[in-house]
Amino acid sequence: MAKKGGRDILTRSQLNAGDEYFELTCTRCSKKNKNKQSVKYCAACKQYFCKDCLEIHDDFHSSAGHVLVDTDTDSRILSLRNSGRDIQIVPTELCKEHPMEVVNMYCKDDDNVGCRICFVLHHRSCTEIEYIPRYVQEYDPNPTIDHINRKLTTAFKHIETWKTNCDERDVAFEKSKADCKKEINQYRQDIKDVIDEIEERTLAELETEYNNRKQYNTDQNLKIQDLKSNLKRFQDGIVSEQVNLAQKFVLAMIGRKLVEQSETMKSRSTEEQTSTFEFSRNTDILAFLLNIFTLGMLTSPGSQDTLETASRSKQAKQTTFIATRTTTSITSTTMSGATGSNICTEGNVRVEQQSEKQCLYKVVNRSKYNIKQSDDRYVCRIMSSCITNNDNIVLVDYNNNMIKLVDSKTYNIISSLLFDVRPLSVCSVSRTEVAVCLDNTTIKFLSTCNNLVVTRSLSMKHYCRCITVSRDRMYICDNRSLYIYNMNGTLIKKVKEIKSGDKIFSNIYDITISDDHNMIHIVDFNKGAITLDMNSKICWEFSGAILNGPHGVRTDGSGNVILCGYVSHNIILLGHNGHYMGEIVIEQEVSIPRAVCFDKNNKKMIVGCDSDCIIVLTLK
Repeated sequence: MAKKGGRDILTRSQLNAGDEYFELTCTRCSKKNKNKQSVKYCAACKQYFCKDCLEIHDDFHSSAGHVLVDTDTDSRILSLRNSGRDIQIVPTELCKEHPMEVVNMYCKDDDNVGCRICFVLHHRSCTEIEYIPRYVQEYDPNPTIDHINRKLTTAFKHIETWKTNCDERDVAFEKSKADCKKEINQYRQDIKDVIDEIEERTLAELETEYNNRKQYNTDQNLKIQDLKSNLKRFQDGIVSEQVNLAQKFVLAMIGRKLVEQSETMKSRSTEEQTSTFEFSRNTDILAFLLNIFTLGMLTSPGSQDTLETASRSKQAKQTTFIATRTTTSITSTTMSGATGSNICTEGNVRVEQQSEKQCLYKVVNRSKYNIKQSDDRYVCRIMSSCITNNDNIVLVDYNNNMIKLVDSKTYNIISSLLFDVRPLSVCSVSRTEVAVCLDNTTIKFLSTCNNLVVTRSLSMKHYCRCITVSRDRMYICDNRSLYIYNMNGTLIKKVKEIKSGDKIFSNIYDITISDDHNMIHIVDFNKGAITLDMNSKICWEFSGAILNGPHGVRTDGSGNVILCGYVSHNIILLGHNGHYMGEIVIEQEVSIPRAVCFDKNNKKMIVGCDSDCIIVLTLK
């Protein structure tokens, strides 16, 4: 038996042998040279089966569900057999919705195919439904098949390209990840190198301080030893000299000078530096790091989108990402005629550069809150105040020797701290720390986390009237001079007069730094407001009847300067260049204002007076 196109055909010798002729013989029997008529065709196995072989086929579990077609049911199929063409007469694709059924029905109305169950469920209203094996014999489907096949080929090419792009992106992502990790590690190393350099300078400063003190102490010790031997020599000379009274008198007079010298040395030793010293942390470093969440951010090169945005782009072909370092180097461009605030963002640092406020604040609400405690002996006198980084308020109660931490929402006292010496001034140092001037030569640093606790102290060599801190520098005033220190208490500069020799100050009461950290605002009770640049040159001065006896000074976060007039009973606003913008509060609204601070987040001004209450003004 021979095959033609995969179909079993009887050979001439078999025909001549007198065997019974069958159009389609059993495929399995033909392999054994047996001539049997097939009764079924299996679409899955693509074979013809006689009655006996069909029973064997049905016995296998793997054959369950195979579609079997009668070989003698359709005259059109028989005509195809006679044509000599071996055509698969039934579909073999199984339905996804009904896996035991073959897709063998075609709906012309919906131009869709499905199994018989699909058509029973979803095509009841359709009128043109065809049985696919019969339909393909009546109508030539090849043009449709060729058209769809071309589309499949095109789609396959597109998918292949897409797959290639996905594979390339996977490689690019891996490389980007490695590059970013390398950059992050390098940035961390850069930060570590800077910290190492700072540590080296700090240790060098420690070594210098130690050597200076050690040398000083050694020199003092030599002087003491020399003085001691001289004192002993003259003392022994006076005791041993029994005859020569004149010599004894000379020794006594010279000895008196040595006694005076020892007394002078003793008095100096009590005023000079102590034998020990300690390290005071620069808390601004840790406070800054606590405000930073990551070392930078991930961005797509050539785009302002973040990685998350870029990954959602439908047109992204080769999306990679780079690590952008966090930096505090902020630049901005103000467009001509622009109003409002210019917002600049680089890395994880956000800076708002607000335009100067040219309109006067208007008080829309005025409230009083009691800040007297049960153990306060006297009427409160709020000499100074400041806003912490979490918007709470720190008050200096001069009369009761107390610092009070007040909640900015309820205005209840959270914590208080009593001193032996009266406090005069307070300023914010870092996120969790403030500095306080006491009414002597002492600066106290307090933690404001939940409770007020003294963290460290500095003893200065001059009276401390008021203090402010900016960029690792302390600006401290006595009554007539400005002193600039580093955070460890080392004097950098003293300012008290201009080049002509004229005194700048006469009775300083308060100090603050401008919002851009480029100017120093000082109020002098006798001379008014005086503003210096960072080179200690006078930028502008303001005085007059409208500001009589200025007592407190703060800024509003927009570059403007707020001043309290203690004698004029008012609060006024000046622009950053010192021009007068008007009164915010007049005498009828507040009496004897001593201290003021500005809550820029909530647009509220807190005023302290000689009173058991603070005044909270809501502005717009």
